[in-house]
Amino acid sequence: MTDPIEEPPRGVSLQHLRRVLWAASILYLAIPVAIFCAGWLRPVVAAVFVAILAGGVGWWLRELFRPTAPKEGDPPAIDEPRVTVRSLLLAAIPVMLALLICGSGGWGLEDVDWLKHNAVLMDLIRHDWPVTYYTTSGPVTLVYYVAYYLPAAVVGKLFGWTAANHTLWLTTVVGTMIALGWFILLTRGRRPVFCSVVFVLFSGMDVIGQPIVPLIVGAAINPHGWEHIEWWSGVSQCPSTLTQLFWTPQHAVTSWLCTAMTLDAIHRRDPRFPGVFLLAMGLLWSPMVIIGLAPFIALQWFVQPGAFNARLRTLVAPLNLTGVILGGLLVAYFLQRAVPFDIPKDYDIANPLPNGFVLTMLPVERIWLFLAPYALFVVLEFALLIVACFFTLRRDADLRVNRVLLAACLALMTLAPLYRYGYFNDLAMRGSMPALFIVAVFAAAALTHWDRHRIAASAIALMLAIGVATPAIEIRRHLTHTVETGRLIEAPAPETVDTLFTLQKTIGQQFDLARQYLGSTDTPFYQVLSAADPDAAPRPDEIIK
Repeated sequence: MTDPIEEPPRGVSLQHLRRVLWAASILYLAIPVAIFCAGWLRPVVAAVFVAILAGGVGWWLRELFRPTAPKEGDPPAIDEPRVTVRSLLLAAIPVMLALLICGSGGWGLEDVDWLKHNAVLMDLIRHDWPVTYYTTSGPVTLVYYVAYYLPAAVVGKLFGWTAANHTLWLTTVVGTMIALGWFILLTRGRRPVFCSVVFVLFSGMDVIGQPIVPLIVGAAINPHGWEHIEWWSGVSQCPSTLTQLFWTPQHAVTSWLCTAMTLDAIHRRDPRFPGVFLLAMGLLWSPMVIIGLAPFIALQWFVQPGAFNARLRTLVAPLNLTGVILGGLLVAYFLQRAVPFDIPKDYDIANPLPNGFVLTMLPVERIWLFLAPYALFVVLEFALLIVACFFTLRRDADLRVNRVLLAACLALMTLAPLYRYGYFNDLAMRGSMPALFIVAVFAAAALTHWDRHRIAASAIALMLAIGVATPAIEIRRHLTHTVETGRLIEAPAPETVDTLFTLQKTIGQQFDLARQYLGSTDTPFYQVLSAADPDAAPRPDEIIK
């Protein structure tokens, strides 16, 4: 009598999925940085930094796929948690439906932020790199986190504006799908379709705050009304997943991928995780997201096993030292904004960028008008949800780390609105995205393990259900536009795309819009490292007056 043949396990193991997601995320983030180095820097300098980046990525991928001995307590390979390909494909449907109308590349309604996105993409296509604007007050250069746009800009230089827009949409699709894979992995592969819906519809309870704040302060604060309710508090916003995707995909994708990799490294206590290198690559994608991610990178270092000296050695590992070099280059690039420069008076608005603690900027009699909406903002956007998540934590080896993670999210998002940087408190908005992603993961995990604490899980379900109003409003606005125009894809015609300077005269009349994206050419980066010719003479039609 022969033994029965054991059927091979069905589906994709989470360990295999993890490796695929790590590799995809690393390459996704690294390729635009390589394009930047190759296009922005002098040939010799470019060769050095592309080699440094390629060496770092190659080492990281080698470590990722190097076989490791199973740890004590790990399940046998046949018993590893798995997720079926069918469930992954079904989980992709809700995300794909959102991507079809997200606005990127003209797929669906382009919200107002896309005026700037299109201006940056067009200038990256039309101009030589580094992008230099010649004005009657002297030359200035584009200084912005351009990683998201660079693959599309390369395609645009070769094949034109339409191809560039479709490439930008595909860039958004690929990044968002990788993020979805991470979300499913971090919730242990349970109920992938349900987790996909939670990911897409995740939001704070804006719909409750929108009608309450006017009653507290005596006037409506949100200039968008019910068309876009994220600004209901007037303090800041903790943007929903769809708001991030529709308005600022460059920040969203950076946050999702970098935070997911960090969260996975925290839970696996991975001593090989090159946090400094990840921070450096992320700078060109979104410096403000990287600021919000940095505390979690530090936490990952603290939870590593071993003595302090052993953990200290991981900080000076070759890949992290490579990150210091790459990060230094990108910091020098951004510091071009710190050097004074002039632009023509027609584009120079005497309204300095807000930068400082909010309470020091307000007159005493207006402090209450800030504190009351601020307290409501904290409670409705994340505090109640985080407290409920605390009760659903599993009492295992990760309990202490998970408590610290949630406490860190609560502290960071509570403190962020108290310091204002940017006309729209950009640092608080973008810096809160990593913490929001982590809270979304914990909330989805709680709902897929309902039996751990039914009362807390029910509270989480209720809060998320209330929060659905925000993505529903975003979807309605985009679908309404698509139905009214009768077109799903309508990228603007090239001749109608504004420049940063023309936008200053149309939508930026009250604040220095153009200056936010410009820097001085009288810097070591531009003069020594960049591929620009400081003595180049512009054509008369290139001069901005």
